[in-house]
Amino acid sequence: MKYFIIGIFFCFLAMNSYSQTPVYLFQGDIDSGDQLNPEDLHPWKPKQKVDYTGIYHFGESEWEWDLLVIIDDSVVVAQAFLNDWGKVDRTADETWRRREIVYRNVKCVQNMIASDSLTAYFMEYKTQQNKITGMILPYNSSKIDTAEFGGRTTKDIKQFWFFKGEYPELSWKIQNDTYFAIKSKEELQIMRNEIYARYGQRFAKNGKMYLHFYKKKWYQPFRDNVQSCLTEIEVRNLAKINAINNQAN
Repeated sequence: MKYFIIGIFFCFLAMNSYSQTPVYLFQGDIDSGDQLNPEDLHPWKPKQKVDYTGIYHFGESEWEWDLLVIIDDSVVVAQAFLNDWGKVDRTADETWRRREIVYRNVKCVQNMIASDSLTAYFMEYKTQQNKITGMILPYNSSKIDTAEFGGRTTKDIKQFWFFKGEYPELSWKIQNDTYFAIKSKEELQIMRNEIYARYGQRFAKNGKMYLHFYKKKWYQPFRDNVQSCLTEIEVRNLAKINAINNQAN
């Protein structure tokens, strides 16, 4: 396993060095999006990797989706937010729902981000008129032939539409112990379940959390289990909350 990981690491470096310019480059849905000039594409290398943190937008219309990237000293998060059509508990008809994909074992090597099922490169698209920071997603992870370019819509992830509720910071930053120590038992309960509620977790009908979150316009219940949706940041924050609750008991 040790040598396998080392081999993958050097493979990443090799790809990062000479395979970043695609032959065909598109912005938006590849079937309807505009073709860009690959010669205007250049590696984006900020002073520090944390500057890659942001929201990257891909696709058009019903095929559009966002990729949330969070990079700090202890964690790299990559999470996709897509459209899904189906029922939610508080509406009779089918409607657009959120669907999330959390990429696991994410690493950032130079200007490349890689996980078990995602390979992408942070790039700049430069023309005489403007410069757009963003990311390209190869359609073939081993060789960049055709790729899609997604621009970074905002570097302030706190403005992302997903971060709703009273404690949205639990989904964008691992909080220190002091943050949790000053919270009441009731606050901790709401904080814990708000993370689940953001992903559409169903709660026991007419129970405390059911009544609390049904008052929130952003709450869209349609899942019985949201564990697969949780990022490393959320998992660590939940672990801290659970540890405090266990000490209290």
